[in-house]
Amino acid sequence: MQAIQRAMAVLSVFTADEAGLGVSQIARRTELSKATVSRIAAELERLGLLSREPDTKKYRLGVATLELGSLYLHHNPLEHVASSRFEAYSSQFEHNFYLGMLDGASVVYLTVLHGQNPIAVRARVGSRVDAHSTALGKVLLAGLNLSVLRQTYTNVSLSPHTPRTITDLPSLEAELAEVKSQGYALSRSENLPGVDGIGAPVTNDKGTIVASVSVAYPEALVERDRVPAITEMVIALGREVSSGIGGREYRLSAS
Repeated sequence: MQAIQRAMAVLSVFTADEAGLGVSQIARRTELSKATVSRIAAELERLGLLSREPDTKKYRLGVATLELGSLYLHHNPLEHVASSRFEAYSSQFEHNFYLGMLDGASVVYLTVLHGQNPIAVRARVGSRVDAHSTALGKVLLAGLNLSVLRQTYTNVSLSPHTPRTITDLPSLEAELAEVKSQGYALSRSENLPGVDGIGAPVTNDKGTIVASVSVAYPEALVERDRVPAITEMVIALGREVSSGIGGREYRLSAS
């Protein structure tokens, strides 16, 4: 079990922002010894999960990780359903659509449709964002039991991304109570300055929230009187994606 955990720790340090990482860099980020990292990296390279650049000797993710990711997307109907619904709704809304799932205190983007507007809020499938600062994440957090929510943030800080980001747990709990009451979440320049978002739940056949959908847009480009209609669109989108995976409607409620 420890070997698997260490291998996952090594794989998890790679990001889209860096072309490759050396053994020393991986060791620092994983808090493992260089000898341990070298041994794990060599085995992951043998399996195709890592590759090593011949000139720099730095490691990067290998082709096998792409194969695994492609298989996940191929066999998970959620992404296919969301993508088709995003395309259908794109004629009604010119900005971005997102599908995400909760992983700890973060949201992982599963599907992204960038809008046709020249000012786009870019995100990459597989990338992460803090849950507490996004509409996508707030919906997912609102679906958690209060004790689970508090446990999630026991050793995780609510990082400030803008002056409007919620940075303490009591305030986040109050915000999530509102999300539960109204059935959708809003983010008002909380993750990126000048960017707003609206999110709604996606549920499975038991009515459990398994993902969320959202839209994001530059605040200056969307008239305030359009927001109610966009909110209704996002709620309908969440219901349609849920229906597409055999889910039943679930209304968030204060409890």
